[in-house]
Amino acid sequence: MTFPKKRKRNMDSTNLFCPQSMTRVDFNMPHFQYKTLWGCLICQTVVLNKTAAINHSNICKLPITKEEDISVEELQ
Repeated sequence: MTFPKKRKRNMDSTNLFCPQSMTRVDFNMPHFQYKTLWGCLICQTVVLNKTAAINHSNICKLPITKEEDISVEELQ
């Protein structure tokens, strides 16, 4: 039994910036002022530039990933 060989995808070698728990959306519309938007998957907030995306990803985190002590009673 032989398996077919996997084909390499034609992808750009550039790595596009996207913070953790955010989605990047690129636009190619001439009437839209912003070329890239970032949407938060946790709170559904949309930010318009890279700096705002970095700041928002540092602030908005899932409650379980925040660094705080959780008692055993709360987990059960």
